[in-house]
Amino acid sequence: MIAVQVTARVTDDAPPSGFSSVTLPSYTRGNYLSQHYSHLLIDGRFPITKKFGLVAFGGVGCQFGVDILNRDVSCDDALFPAVGAGVSYMLKEEASLLIRLEFAKGKSDNEAVYLRFGHSF
Repeated sequence: MIAVQVTARVTDDAPPSGFSSVTLPSYTRGNYLSQHYSHLLIDGRFPITKKFGLVAFGGVGCQFGVDILNRDVSCDDALFPAVGAGVSYMLKEEASLLIRLEFAKGKSDNEAVYLRFGHSF
């Protein structure tokens, strides 16, 4: 199964404390802030057995408007790619309780390991 998430957050005259953050896997919220942000994330969910499966995802985010340092930014210079993969395990099928263990990598030194309950979206 393939799942797609498209999101955008646009602010109007927000103070820097209300700016938008990159929300893709591998990026820590609050590290990159700007007036506006959007992303596309594609999540592949591939069952191997009734309990085990593989997951893979990739996406790209874009900041635009003014950043936290009051500089104009656009998607040309504020693009945030992210990719990742992992395994899933159906802990309790009748309750749809799923666990995912994933590794995600973004640009520069942005990377993370996640243990999630359920799919992220």
